[in-house]
Amino acid sequence: MKIRNRFLALAALLGASTLALSGCVIPFGGDDDQPNDDQNTTQNDDSQNDDSQSDDSQDDGPDASSFDLADTEWSGTIDGSDVELLFNSDGTIDFIDYGGQGSIDHPNDTWSVNGTEVTMSLAFEDGSGNETIIDLTGELNPESLELSGGGMSASLTIM
Repeated sequence: MKIRNRFLALAALLGASTLALSGCVIPFGGDDDQPNDDQNTTQNDDSQNDDSQSDDSQDDGPDASSFDLADTEWSGTIDGSDVELLFNSDGTIDFIDYGGQGSIDHPNDTWSVNGTEVTMSLAFEDGSGNETIIDLTGELNPESLELSGGGMSASLTIM
């Protein structure tokens, strides 16, 4: 009789060890919640283990959605002319220099951001006093802006 009890105890111990080593979990309590499919993943699938590496490569730069363009200075070119400008917090743009002509402050030079799209509205006057406003749009990027529209392009880099 002692051998049979030891055999049953050994079988129970081996069964419990097998369950523990295989990752099976026996829930305790009367909770009826079933785990969702996201929690029932195996670690043997290499594609699930490499997710953190692909996420790291996307976080190399500042996040455009949290970047505030207000009160930042930029330099670059607008339609081939070298420029330095300031995006004022009131939504206007001050050109510190435009094509070597010095500063230009026109009240209709404005900027806005909608989501991650930047729009610069630039006012141009011809010799007879007529004003033309050209909108340049592009994606907000905390390091550089590539904007275009109205037959013009702008390439700006943050200073």
